[in-house]
Amino acid sequence: MRTNRNDTKRQAGFLAVETAMILPILLLLLMGMLDFGRFLWTRNVIRDAAAEGARLAVLVEPADSEVIALVEAELLRGGIDAQVTVVIGSRESEQPVNVDVSVPFTFWVLPDLLADVSEDWAISASSVMMHER
Repeated sequence: MRTNRNDTKRQAGFLAVETAMILPILLLLLMGMLDFGRFLWTRNVIRDAAAEGARLAVLVEPADSEVIALVEAELLRGGIDAQVTVVIGSRESEQPVNVDVSVPFTFWVLPDLLADVSEDWAISASSVMMHER
């Protein structure tokens, strides 16, 4: 049985309409996954940078500026080039040393999709290690 030309054109038209309806949804899902992946990756880099800063703060007696410089270098190594806030707790013998790192984060797609997600977030991490002598 042969198909006539009108059936072929109609099927091609249906395919174009279906693609036009599904493609934007798939692209939004893909961009949302990429956005959320960027968020998780950034959070892990910040967590690692806080741990490295705390490790330096307890191993030797560096100045706070050296700990901040190390945290900034770790963030740059991880691909984060943003304004960072680093808070270093007191360093006393036999007491835990706390290093808090906070970096602003902006979602690309999710604020457009979800009303509860604001454009500007701050991702922060804290690392605590024991200061021993």
